[in-house]
Amino acid sequence: MDAWDGYLGSRNRILGFIAERRIRNPVIITGDVHNNWAVDLKADFNNPNSQTVGTEFVGTSITSGGDGADTNPRAQSIVAENPHLQFFNGQRGYVSCVLTPESFRADYRVVPYVSQRGAPIHTRASFEVADGQPGAQQVGGEAIPAPPSVARVSAAIELDPERIEAQERADRESRSRR
Repeated sequence: MDAWDGYLGSRNRILGFIAERRIRNPVIITGDVHNNWAVDLKADFNNPNSQTVGTEFVGTSITSGGDGADTNPRAQSIVAENPHLQFFNGQRGYVSCVLTPESFRADYRVVPYVSQRGAPIHTRASFEVADGQPGAQQVGGEAIPAPPSVARVSAAIELDPERIEAQERADRESRSRR
């Protein structure tokens, strides 16, 4: 229940306020889900064609959850089913952000492993939000292969099935009240 979907009323009020006030391009920075995400915030998440009202950049943990992995089949299916999700990555690292009058840029900096010393850091993906144009536009990055000396299991990505199930249940309940 940590994610926005666990707080539908609050999320909808905040996004409704942004849409009503026509705030140009709000950017929300969050974390604590042990994954990287770049997300277009929609006026109505049940309608993929609804207005994009902002952008959320979610940062992973630095070491919690072990090495992580770039992606896995479950994460790929979640991204494929949700067109507002621009990016997912389960590796460890941080997000470097730069704000100028013209744009907001987020660089997802990751390492291929944390279980050994000396991991090189890479820019896995870079996104930009231009002034007055809400929504993430990918402007760079590269997939980072894990070295063969590090055991990699795609299940290392923390998707927290109970949290996802609770979010889906809350979404169903919200739709049934309409």
